Amino acid sequence: MRLKNPMRLLISLLILLTVLAPAAYLAVPHIKRWTRIHWLTSADLDERQHGLNYVAVHAGEDGRVLAAAVRRLGVDDETNFRQIAQALQAAGCWDRDKVTDGPWLRWIGLLAGELGVEPGSLAAQRLADLHDLADDPRVVGLLDGLIVSAEPDVRYNALCAAAELAMSAGNRSPYERMIAGRTSDTESLIARHAWIFSHHLGLSLDGAPAWLNQAVGPETRPPPADKRYALNQIRALLLSPEAPLRDVGCVLAVRDLQADELDDLITGLLRDMNDQAKMSGAILSGMTGLHGGLLQRRLDAETDWDTARVMSLGLWMQGDEPDGDGPPDAILAQIDLPPSTLILAQLHRQGPRGLEALLNPRGEPGQDLAGLLEDYGWWRVLNRYLPPNAPRWKAGPDPPSQGLQTDLLRDWYLVHRHRFMTE
Repeated sequence: MRLKNPMRLLISLLILLTVLAPAAYLAVPHIKRWTRIHWLTSADLDERQHGLNYVAVHAGEDGRVLAAAVRRLGVDDETNFRQIAQALQAAGCWDRDKVTDGPWLRWIGLLAGELGVEPGSLAAQRLADLHDLADDPRVVGLLDGLIVSAEPDVRYNALCAAAELAMSAGNRSPYERMIAGRTSDTESLIARHAWIFSHHLGLSLDGAPAWLNQAVGPETRPPPADKRYALNQIRALLLSPEAPLRDVGCVLAVRDLQADELDDLITGLLRDMNDQAKMSGAILSGMTGLHGGLLQRRLDAETDWDTARVMSLGLWMQGDEPDGDGPPDAILAQIDLPPSTLILAQLHRQGPRGLEALLNPRGEPGQDLAGLLEDYGWWRVLNRYLPPNAPRWKAGPDPPSQGLQTDLLRDWYLVHRHRFMTE
């Protein structure tokens, strides 16, 4: 049989190829992505590895790859689940907001089931972040298991997580039960913090140790009044080369000077040629809102980098935003500023959340915290900005009492941390 018109057929085929070739070309990436994603759960380990590598490379830049990989986290096999999670970690995508609550809690549960200190401690720390799920039985159940771990460090991290989550829960009783149970922990440090947390949460427990009653009893009374300082004494602090002493001088100036004295002091400091004077004037301007225009003009003319940074901080205290992209806290942390002065500025503008860097409630306490508060008299700065329900620092204690006051402050902040960080 012969074709009647072979030329017409050839032309038709050419047209068809012209149409199909681009479509096929465009379809190749979709087919490749679909294939690699399905390989994530393949029984063939070579195919699975190719799929995992594909996710590790592309999930961070291709939302379709990320979404498809997240769907594959529903796999029953725990080893396979971990592999996909690790691939997403490699892509920089292992984040609760990206993977959703189910896989995130499953991952925490696997960590909690591992032997050793680090996995269990990390699981407890991740649970402490889940304030919106504080009433979720899965969160309560995981923490219930961690808080009776054989590892003291895991129990301590779980105790701290329970204290953080308690204030976010509609039903606080599971967390209160966990904390009360640790007051008899065989590790004295854990028991000590459990008693402090129970106090801050208002739990009525029998058998409270004498040291706790002695420490918290005077909280119902104000600390002894600090003496008032004269202008010349305050000026000496404001000109100190030590930033913490300048901080204290600023607080004393606002507290002890008359309005006209304070106004003249700020003007004089800002117009002074001494760098310490200008920095103190900037912080005082930030604290009082006075002479912001003069501060801006002095900043525009400033040639010393460190002094200019503190001047910018004073303007930030008045409402200006720091230069740069990103949250103000992140930008300020990258700027070389005196740490204590930065904390003072954050306390003034942001309230108690400024205590985060000072108290470091989720980590080890700073070795110099008691020294800062006592040796430099920085407790005056701290007490000025503490909210009414906070334990006040009482000056002049011996080292053991300093340690107890530090624990009382850090644990109080941890109990209320979520509220402070979100206000």
